[in-house]
Amino acid sequence: MKKSSIFNKKYSRNTNYGNTDYDCDDCACDCACDCDCACDCDYDCVDYASVPNLTAWLHITNACPLGCHYCYIQKSNDAMPFEVGQKAIQTVFQEALKHGYQVVKLKYAGGEPTLNFGLVEALHQQAHQLADQHGLQLDEVLLTSGVMSAQVQQRLIKMGMRVMVSLDGLGMEHDNNRPLLSGLPTAHMARESLIALKQAEVSVVVSITVTRQPAHSLIALMEFLLEWEIPFSLSFARDNAAFPNREQFMPYNEQLITTMQVIINHFAQKPSRQSLLHALTDRANLGQEHHYTCAVGRNYLVIDHQGNIAMCQQEMQTPITTIYEADPLSKVINNDIGIKNLPVDEKEGCRDCEWKYYCAGGCAALTTKVYGRPDTRSPFCEVYKTIFPEVIRLEAAREIIEWSESANGK
Repeated sequence: MKKSSIFNKKYSRNTNYGNTDYDCDDCACDCACDCDCACDCDYDCVDYASVPNLTAWLHITNACPLGCHYCYIQKSNDAMPFEVGQKAIQTVFQEALKHGYQVVKLKYAGGEPTLNFGLVEALHQQAHQLADQHGLQLDEVLLTSGVMSAQVQQRLIKMGMRVMVSLDGLGMEHDNNRPLLSGLPTAHMARESLIALKQAEVSVVVSITVTRQPAHSLIALMEFLLEWEIPFSLSFARDNAAFPNREQFMPYNEQLITTMQVIINHFAQKPSRQSLLHALTDRANLGQEHHYTCAVGRNYLVIDHQGNIAMCQQEMQTPITTIYEADPLSKVINNDIGIKNLPVDEKEGCRDCEWKYYCAGGCAALTTKVYGRPDTRSPFCEVYKTIFPEVIRLEAAREIIEWSESANGK
């Protein structure tokens, strides 16, 4: 297959309305620079493009007011103490310096991290001080449900860090996926927070999880986000040990293909002015070749609220080291327990595939759960192979329209 120019085009995050930041802010991906899976944020990533980064997921709290049907977190009221958070930040910067990283990326997550927001503020300040002290670049993002008070919104706006909001629809579809623990709806609260942050010029991006919601509801959400010029990405719901309602919410490949084709056909008939090249491709990145789906086992630390370190946030129940050990990153890199994040050329069914360097074989955690082994292709392989050519055609048509309008002075 002859690769089109689209494959060789590098997209700056401030113009690409797909990918949320190939450290795909809600996963372990590396950064559209190192090939940051199916995500995108709206700030210019050029400075990070050729600079290796160390990413840390900080599990600020185990508490959350929502009862999302696909969540892998076993919720409790436990939160990260200040002393643990402080030591975690020190350890991340210590490891960055020891291993030669020039960029530190911090993901404040949970649970719902705004429930322990005082700690987020303290760690944010500490991280900036250490970055300045050691001459490192710092990238931060807060992952939130958007269910937060107006006071927290204002404090978050003052901090100026990037924010990823999870939103699965504009109304009932979101509420079906992501209700409060009491069962009450949350779509209006998430939407209000999103718009407040956008209007305050906070760099905000939306993560959309595709379950079994109808295609028209996803299209309505995407049109809403495009109108507000808010970057977004679709991610397919992944099976996990805590998934309580698989039969009701977990999509089958045939359903995903049908849903995605309806979405693609909509934007073929009504072209978007913003690129959707990465927004529609789950954890893949059609804009840049890469050999790994994510940073697990390489340059990624998942730190829970007790200071334990795991390979992946979906494996926090099986930590392999702690923030108190001398060189935890080396333990992660040399670990033989848990997820094996193999390069795509070592995956059966991927070696001869024309798309292998764009999906990298998919999420290793999901593949291992479904097939009991990491060295084979993604359970979503059929979906990827079906939608990738269609997404590329969609992007090509958009670029032709853009070129034509530019040539005609429009």
